[in-house]
Amino acid sequence: MDLLVNVLRKALACLGILCVITVLFSLTARDQWWIRVFDYPRLQIALFSLAVLGLSAIFLDWKQGWTRIYLAVLLAAVLWQGYVLHPYFLPVQPEVPDHALTDPQRTFRLLSANVLIKNHDVPPFLALVEEHDPDLVLTIETDSWWTEQLAPLRQRYAYHIEQPQENNYGINLYSRFPLSATEIIYFQHNDTPSIYTVITLPSGEEVEFYGIHPRPPLPSDATTPADRELLKVAQRAQGAKRPVVVAGDFNDVPWSYTMEKFQAISQLRNFRVGRGFYNTFEARNPILRVPIDHIFTSAAIELVEISQPLRFSSDHLALFAVLTLAGDAEREVAPARRTQSPSLPEQKP
Repeated sequence: MDLLVNVLRKALACLGILCVITVLFSLTARDQWWIRVFDYPRLQIALFSLAVLGLSAIFLDWKQGWTRIYLAVLLAAVLWQGYVLHPYFLPVQPEVPDHALTDPQRTFRLLSANVLIKNHDVPPFLALVEEHDPDLVLTIETDSWWTEQLAPLRQRYAYHIEQPQENNYGINLYSRFPLSATEIIYFQHNDTPSIYTVITLPSGEEVEFYGIHPRPPLPSDATTPADRELLKVAQRAQGAKRPVVVAGDFNDVPWSYTMEKFQAISQLRNFRVGRGFYNTFEARNPILRVPIDHIFTSAAIELVEISQPLRFSSDHLALFAVLTLAGDAEREVAPARRTQSPSLPEQKP
């Protein structure tokens, strides 16, 4: 019995130290993917750390000095994780205000979905469009095959932008409303396109729209180029004269160092703050699911409705939001939480 207790104590100590290390990693802004990856499962790590802390408090010997130090450090790590995550699970003021549907002419319904290039089960996605009847449909990872399968959307929507690619970075936009000033922009990589366009609502007012899909942190890629892509979008949004929406698969979580900078520069707002996590990936594994698909909006845009992420046949859940212009659409107010204005990171060799 004593042997079993000793093994349990050593295991708990090792697990607790690992939990603390993941927090230390997440405090850095390093370019290495194996450091940045710990940002993603922060909620899972926080819950696991809390469990380790509770078990350690029960089974470790409090009489030993190192135990008290270990528990204090682990408690600090848990509290830090809770501080970072609290906007998504505590009843804080929503960053994007709720707004009743009072003027349909100023309102638009947006569906954003990574369809997964290897996924050839199209009907569930088309059924999703049929059910929710969005005014705008943004599709990510659309290759030539997927674009052909989305022909019904070309019939349903009078305006569309299609940039199919065979490398997981194709992107299409289908709109019920007129589009103008459209650009396919390669912010950082010459094979990773983003969509920029201006949407004219039935009220005659215009909204600038960005559809993006930066690269994820992978062993084959440094993360700085993807960071720079997001921050270039942020700089363009910051200088916009119209309300702005940025949507897509960001391959990043809202509490990361880069996403904090993205919001600080762009002054865009995150609908998740004050509402919940709205995890979207991995769709097939709810335990490890994280929020990497986003819809960010400027201060002139408020939220009529946000659905829980929608399941179809992809490894991502789709986001569906009903948004509306509120008050004077030309007035832009910075989010209260974001006060810094950091510059772009230097490219590392």
